Amino acid sequence: MYRPCTEPSAVAWIIGALPTKESTANGNHEKPRKRGGRNLQGGTEKLGKEIGGIVNEATDLLKDYGAHKLDSARATLSQAQSAVGDSAKRYARLTDGYVRDYPWTALGVAAAAGLLIGALLARR
Repeated sequence: MYRPCTEPSAVAWIIGALPTKESTANGNHEKPRKRGGRNLQGGTEKLGKEIGGIVNEATDLLKDYGAHKLDSARATLSQAQSAVGDSAKRYARLTDGYVRDYPWTALGVAAAAGLLIGALLARR
């Protein structure tokens, strides 16, 4: 058999969620006002400001981290670009030297490559 509890718990009494003994004894069944509403509201505002400050700090940290990573990526890209450019220039000089030394061989290789590419494209 279910028997309702006649003693409100301490936590419920503190926040005022359950009626007090006095209000039920007098027949007043209205929900009592919560105690400490101002403190709760002030604490909520303070907590909101603290969270806002933390979010701002995190945003600044992420911006700094992103800027650092972007600078690092730019430096790496610049190094890679210069390495590829230097390599391409070197191979262009080597190819130019080979063609100047062996012009007929270069012409034969170019003609064979052209015929091969033409045959492959004609099949499609």
